[in-house]
Amino acid sequence: LDHFIPESPMLTAMMELEKKVDRHLTEKHLRIREVMGNLQPLKKTLRFTISHESHNQNSSIDDKENPPSWTMRIQGQFTDSHRAAGRLRFSYLFKSVNVLITELGSEPVTIPVKWDAVNSPVITDGFELKHIGNIDADCKILLKLNRVPEKYKIPKDLAILLGFNFETRWKILKSIFNYSLANKLYNRQTDEIVFDGALRQALGAKRVKKGDLASLLEDIILPLDPIIIDYKITLDNELPDNGKTYEIEIDIPEVHNPNNVRKMELSSRDCPTNQKELDSREEKIKALIQKYNVHRRRQQMLLAFAHNPEGITRELASQHSTYLSVGPGGENSEDPRKSAYYYNEWISDAVDTYLTKQGETSSSLEVPEYLDQMRDT
Repeated sequence: LDHFIPESPMLTAMMELEKKVDRHLTEKHLRIREVMGNLQPLKKTLRFTISHESHNQNSSIDDKENPPSWTMRIQGQFTDSHRAAGRLRFSYLFKSVNVLITELGSEPVTIPVKWDAVNSPVITDGFELKHIGNIDADCKILLKLNRVPEKYKIPKDLAILLGFNFETRWKILKSIFNYSLANKLYNRQTDEIVFDGALRQALGAKRVKKGDLASLLEDIILPLDPIIIDYKITLDNELPDNGKTYEIEIDIPEVHNPNNVRKMELSSRDCPTNQKELDSREEKIKALIQKYNVHRRRQQMLLAFAHNPEGITRELASQHSTYLSVGPGGENSEDPRKSAYYYNEWISDAVDTYLTKQGETSSSLEVPEYLDQMRDT
C-alpha cells in the first residue's frame, strides 16, 4: 500500500497526532469543568409582583383611537441588596415568559403571548403586556428561569439511583460514571459501561461506550418545568390593582458569585497553558498537512500519467511552451538548451507506475522506445 500510495503513512501519522491533541485538550477541558463544578451558586430570594390596570373601559371596542384595554406588569427584585445580585436586571433571570390569556365571555378564546430571551436580547427591569378588550380574563403565566449552567430533570428510576431529581448535564454524566466505577460496571479495555439491572431499567439500554453516554441521555433528560402562576384580570374600575406578590428562591449564575473568584484560580498543572507543547504539535500538524498536499498532487500527476502518458506529456509540453523561460543568467541563459533544465524528479516514478499498472492489467501494449530510454537514465 505504501508503494502505490506514498502519502498513506503520512496521513496515518497526522491522524494519530491529531487524536493525541484532541485527547490532551479534552483532558484539560474536563479538569476546568471539574473546578467549575465545585463552585457554589449564590442562592437568593426573588420577590416579584404581578399587577394590572385598565384603560378606557367605557369606550367601544370599535374605537380605533382610544379602545378599551388593560395592562399587566411583572416586576421584581431581590429581597436583600447584594453586590452581585444588584447587577442583574429582572429579565436576565428568565429564559422565557409565556402568558395564556382566556377572556371570560360566552365563547372563551385563549390568546398566547410569549417573550423569549433569545429573540429579545434587551435586558429590562420587568415585563409589560398590553391587551385590547373590556372583558375579564384568566391568565396563566409560565416563567422559565435562566439557569446557568442549564439543569435538567431526570426520570424517577434514575433519580432514585443517583440521589437527586434534577442537575446539570455534566453532573448527571459524572454521577452515572461514578456509579459504574463503584459497581465495577466499566470495562477499561473495551471502554464500555455494562449496565446492571437498575441502570438498564432507567436508561433503556444494556451497554454503551463511555463516549456515547451523553448522546444516550439526550432522550432521557428533560428541561425543568416552568413556574406556573394563575392570575385573574378584573376590570371593575380603572384604578391600578396592587396585584399579587410572590417569592421564589433562585440560584444566581456562578459567574456572578464573587465568592467563586478565588476558587477559579487554576494551578499550572490544571491550566491548559502548556503552550510550548501545543504549539509544537500544531506545527507538526501543519507540516504533515503540507506534505500530504504535496503527495496528493504528486499522486494525481502519477495517476494521470499512468492512464495516458502520451497525452499528459503533450499537455505538459504545450503548457511549458507558453511559459517565459528565464534561467539564472536571464533571458539569454544557456540553461534552457540543456536537458537537465527540463528534468523532473517524478518522471522515473511515473514510468514505474505506468509499467506496474500495465503489468497488472496484463496488457500487451508495447512500451515506446522513449520510455525505455527514460527508464534507463
